[in-house]
Amino acid sequence: MKVRSYFISAVLPAAFGLVLGELLMARMFALFQPVLGAMTFLTVEVVGALLIDFPMACLSAFIFTRKQNQAKPRDGVFTGAAFVTTFLLFIVVMMVIRQFTNAFDLFGLYESVTVAAQTSREGFGGIFPVVVLAFLAFEYLLCMTAGLVGFELAGGGCNG
Repeated sequence: MKVRSYFISAVLPAAFGLVLGELLMARMFALFQPVLGAMTFLTVEVVGALLIDFPMACLSAFIFTRKQNQAKPRDGVFTGAAFVTTFLLFIVVMMVIRQFTNAFDLFGLYESVTVAAQTSREGFGGIFPVVVLAFLAFEYLLCMTAGLVGFELAGGGCNG
């Protein structure tokens, strides 16, 4: 029962986050690329994590905590992790779909990310994969922390 609740509470915020990402991030990449060069990819991803992923993970945990009467703080953490995993899976699916059609790439995000990632890969050289893995670790920790915040905002501290 809890696994289904984790999934349900993660899907809607992840879908909304995907739309927000499409609206905001392409413009951020376009604005930052001339100034930041190789740092554009990491900078935009961190700003996107703070502006989109944190609030959506918080919302996800809020929804879960309201749905489950006996939610505990660790459920908030798990909900944050479930959110970011679902969100990243949605992004991968969109990248696969992009190989066949550009109908969903309304604001040119795919092209912007590609250019920024290539510039960053050239700038960081062989340590670029380490930078990406460090960002993913940051993303998971941020969203799990947001899950705790969402748990508390939903009154989870009173339930647990």
